[in-house]
Formats: sequence, structure tokens, C-alpha cells
Amino acid sequence: MNCTCELRNKGNLSEFRRTVKEREIDAHSVNLPRARTMQENAATGSEAIVVDRDRHAVYPEWVYPYSAGILGGLIGGLGVAGVGLGYGVYSGNLWLPVNVVAAAILRNLQSQSAEVLARFDPAALIIGLLIHALMSISLGLMFAFILPALPGRPLYWGPVIGPLLWVGGYVAALPLLNPIMVRNLEINSFTIANILFGILLGWWMDRTPMVHVDR
Repeated sequence: MNCTCELRNKGNLSEFRRTVKEREIDAHSVNLPRARTMQENAATGSEAIVVDRDRHAVYPEWVYPYSAGILGGLIGGLGVAGVGLGYGVYSGNLWLPVNVVAAAILRNLQSQSAEVLARFDPAALIIGLLIHALMSISLGLMFAFILPALPGRPLYWGPVIGPLLWVGGYVAALPLLNPIMVRNLEINSFTIANILFGILLGWWMDRTPMVHVDR
């Protein structure tokens, strides 16, 4: 009887050891891909992308600070405002550009004639500048967000991505939010302003050092 119990105990102990060993093998096989990835990164010196295969997550390790996108957007926005001011002086309608921007909020301007829109309006001036600043900041943030996924320097991507963002906003939102601006848009100055925005934004981001995501 005692022999039988001892044999059963030994059998149970062997089964327990086998189960523990199998679990250790499974755990090792799960951690192995991650360890290999870390070793490969260390061997190649690559630090741009970290792959966590346990969680199936891929993210950039180095990014541009969003504060640089905000400031770069404002700098680009100043360039756009300068082009708009120059066009207003050249066309003899100094206040028309800012007034049609403000019409997105001041809905009474949507039904006004070009003569009325060309007049100085302090409320339209303030609101138009605020809308322009917020739009410039938003586009600068978008540019800073997508930059880590693009190869090359921001200086080269700015004149490409900047105008695309402006044109995207123009096509998607402007006809619905501000139809009076669409009717009074001067395409040549609009194109020059968009390219200048991208150049200034790309220049600012290019001189801004990237930061590690852990910071």
C-alpha cells in the first residue's frame, strides 16, 4: 500500500515538473522575438523605430515637438498674411482678404457686396486674424505629426505638404463654411501664399531638433 502511494506521488511530481518545464518553454518562445528585435536594433544602430512584438505596436522613437509645429504654423501664417496684405494693396481692396476670412463667423458678411467687404471693420479684423492664426496653428501641428513618417528633411517636405494641407482645407470645408471667400478668392495670390506657408513651416521645422518620445 505504501509503495503504491509512493509511486503515485512520484508520478504526480513528475507530471508537475513536466508542466512547469512546458510553461517555461512557452514563455521563452513568447519573449524570443522581442529579444531578437532588440538585438537586431543594437547591431544595426537603428533607433528610429521600436517594434514591440508582444503588443504588436510600432511607433516612432524620435519626433518633432508639437510646440515647433505651433510656432512654425504661426510663422507660415505671417507669410500668408503678408501675401494677403500685398494683394489688398495691389488690388485697392486692403481689407477684403481679412473680411472674407471673418465671414466664416460673421455670417452677415456672407450677403454683402464686394464694396462693403472692402471697407474697414474692426470686428472683422480681429475675428479674421484669430481664424487665420488658429488655421495656421492647426496645419503646423498636422505637419509636425506626420513628419516622423516621412523620409528626408522637413525643408523639402514643407513646400509640398503645406500647400496640400491648405488646398485640402479649402476643398473640404471652405465651400460649406465660407462660400463668400470662395467667390472672392484670387487664385494667384492664394497659390503664392500657400507655397510660402509651406516653405516657412518647413524651414522652421528643419532647424528644430527632434526629441525622444520618452521625454
